[in-house]
Amino acid sequence: MGTILSGGTFDITRWGADTLPASQNHRAGAVDGSRSPRPDRRPALPRYRAGDICHGKTGPAPISRFEQIAYTAAGISAQRVKLLGVLLSSASPALYGGRPVLRPIWAAEALHRAYSIVRLVARLERRTPTHDEQPGRLHFEDRLGDELASIFDSLAIDRAEELRPCSTSLRDVARNLIELFGPAVGDIILASSVDRLALPAFQHRALILAASELIMNTLLHAFNGRSAGRVTLELALLNQGMARLTVTDDGNYPSGAPPHCPARCSVINYLADLLQSEPVYRSGIGGGMIAEIDIPIQEQWPASIDDTRCKSR
Repeated sequence: MGTILSGGTFDITRWGADTLPASQNHRAGAVDGSRSPRPDRRPALPRYRAGDICHGKTGPAPISRFEQIAYTAAGISAQRVKLLGVLLSSASPALYGGRPVLRPIWAAEALHRAYSIVRLVARLERRTPTHDEQPGRLHFEDRLGDELASIFDSLAIDRAEELRPCSTSLRDVARNLIELFGPAVGDIILASSVDRLALPAFQHRALILAASELIMNTLLHAFNGRSAGRVTLELALLNQGMARLTVTDDGNYPSGAPPHCPARCSVINYLADLLQSEPVYRSGIGGGMIAEIDIPIQEQWPASIDDTRCKSR
């Protein structure tokens, strides 16, 4: 399983006990590097940029995904440890049932989700430090975290072909992600329009996790330098045999293109494969990103639009 990284450049330094430091630069999953002589034997002091990843004063070295998570989590206060622990426990790469051939996909998604959650909690800590928070806000975050973890736990598969309704879980996971982590970005508004749809359990799980991944990517990448933004989630029945998941934002991307292209986010590709589809990304008319996943369906619930608009608190 390859390392999946999105976003801007980050440098990480690690000293080995008996090796020269390796220097590498990571951008959106690409890795280029070379070894260079060690200037001295003192390790560089770590520092944190944007609460995301550990930096050093010297050239970076490759580290594992678990080390990335550990570096990032080190900047999170004790008051938010409970929130982080609850969300990470629901993203542990355990066996979620269903066909054994799907377990590597569930494990890859769980690990990637854990990394994204740590980054989002770290950003929340930086944007709204706990010493500035009212106790009610921390209790509210814990409640949202519990609800979000319950949604992820409910995706466990008992019988892979059992039909499960998707609309409630889809709306709830989007609402909880925006309400919980929107303040880490600014004033984020969610608008959702969700048709009723039932899918086999393994596809139900893939759909909810794909939407979750797209929304977390948007929160991590779309609104850099912004204090407000809008995210739209839509699940629409196009006809009797096709539905479409669409996640749209009005963010700004430094490179002019969204960072979630298929070649750079294989987790979404894996989940879309289970939906017999592949993600399509395009820029919005006024900027931002539109992500679409078309879903062939055999059986469906009656269409019933439910519009929900919620603003992060």
